[in-house]
Amino acid sequence: MKLRSILITGGAGFIGTNFLRYILGREKEILVLVVDNLSTGRLENLAPFINSPNVRFFYADLTRDEKLLEFLFQRYLPEVVVHFAAEAHVDESIFNPLIASANFLMTNLLLEKARQYKVSKFIQVSTDEVYGPIFEGFADESHPLNPSSPYSASKAGCDLLCLAYFKTYGVPAIITRSTNNYGPYLDVRRLISRHITNALLDFPLPLWDGGGQARDWLFVEDHCSALHLLIEKGEPGEIYNISAGNLLTNFEVAETILRLIPESKSRIIFRGSRPAHDIRYALDSSKIKQLGWEPKVSFEEGLRLTVEWFRENYDWWRVIKEKVEKELYSKLGR
Repeated sequence: MKLRSILITGGAGFIGTNFLRYILGREKEILVLVVDNLSTGRLENLAPFINSPNVRFFYADLTRDEKLLEFLFQRYLPEVVVHFAAEAHVDESIFNPLIASANFLMTNLLLEKARQYKVSKFIQVSTDEVYGPIFEGFADESHPLNPSSPYSASKAGCDLLCLAYFKTYGVPAIITRSTNNYGPYLDVRRLISRHITNALLDFPLPLWDGGGQARDWLFVEDHCSALHLLIEKGEPGEIYNISAGNLLTNFEVAETILRLIPESKSRIIFRGSRPAHDIRYALDSSKIKQLGWEPKVSFEEGLRLTVEWFRENYDWWRVIKEKVEKELYSKLGR
């Protein structure tokens, strides 16, 4: 029987890696095409699947390698595209804003291939950051876009391009906007993974602007289950917020991490201000819940599982952490 094929961009990254594992655990007759330029993705994340008959990995920069993209669509005819790949995150885009332009270009190229080869679903994995700060209440999918950083502005642009391809060409694009994810394989530049690894090493836990920023934390497996549901039931041309209702300040998150690592000698410190630091993100996810999705993992349980994973995978993060910390302190002039 012919396997259904799915193309995952950024599949060696944090959410992409978890989604690959999730989909392989639930779809037995499937071929997963993973494309990643390994700028933040890790090849070792894919090690268990390199020899799997269900996985093909392609190292490529989607902004430059159109020939490979053409080959993938022509040879494998993916029915579904799940587009995780994105250059940078907020801090990186502030230091180097030009790299965010790659996000729009790669999304444009992917949408064009999706149009030419008539994919069944194109899932654009976006972020709550496109809404900008939500000072009170919760943003639904009709909330105005108000991005604050070059990264979130590039993601907003990609979302609009997806909607334009749906309206103009009928490309069955679906946009998802999730809150902050955490869990296994989380890049050590992110707040939760940086604080967990700092605490395990007895380093300080640094916070911008006093740590009062509020974020809604979503365990990565719950995010993966939402994406899987949208592949099956999502309506093309629609936007779906994905959140878990775990609204906490960064200071509260740091305190919880220290409580879960009681042997740590770390302490919380404050390091000044970050430009355009949004004070609060909060999403209304009732739309996707109407399709039957609910988050299953509480924040305390998800964070405990994440701490355990980092404890057990010291070799995965230790070397890259040293490199990241040196780069960060160099940029901060310390």
